[in-house]
Amino acid sequence: MFQTIIDLYDVFRTDVDIGEEFEGDDTAVDTNPAHYLSRDINAIFQAIIQGLTEFLPVSSSGHLSLYQHFTGNSGEGALFFSAILHLGTLVAVFVAFRKTIWDMIKELGVMIKDIFTGKFTLKNMNPPRRMIVMIIVSCFCLVPFLPFKGWFEGIAE
Repeated sequence: MFQTIIDLYDVFRTDVDIGEEFEGDDTAVDTNPAHYLSRDINAIFQAIIQGLTEFLPVSSSGHLSLYQHFTGNSGEGALFFSAILHLGTLVAVFVAFRKTIWDMIKELGVMIKDIFTGKFTLKNMNPPRRMIVMIIVSCFCLVPFLPFKGWFEGIAE
C-alpha cells in the first residue's frame, strides 16, 4: 500500500506527461537507487510531520507545505501526496474512534425514530445522542454564510 502511494506520488511529481513518448531518450528514466531511497525517506519524513502535527493546535498542512517547499517537492504531486497523507489521518481517526462513531450512527437511527414517533426529548440524553445534537447545533452557525458561498469560492480561486 505504502509503495503504491509513493509510486503515484512519483507519477504526479514528474513534469513529463504520462503519455509522452521519449523517442529513444533513456535519460528520462531514473534508474539511480539513491533516488528511490531519498524518495522513500522524503515520504517517511512527510508522514512523520503529518502524524506529529495533525493533533496539535498547529497547521499540519502548513508544516507539510513548508517541508515540501524547502525540499523542492512543490506542485501538483506534492498536493496529491498531502491529500493522501490527510486521507491516512482520517482513516486512523476512524479506526481509533470506530466504537464511538458506530454508537453515534446507531443512536442517529434511534433518534430519527424517536422524532417521528414523538418520543424525542432533550432531557436525559445519552452521550452519543448529545454529541449528535451538538454537531447539528454547531452547523447552524454556517447558515448565515450560505448566501456568500459563491463570493468565498471566487476569492479562493
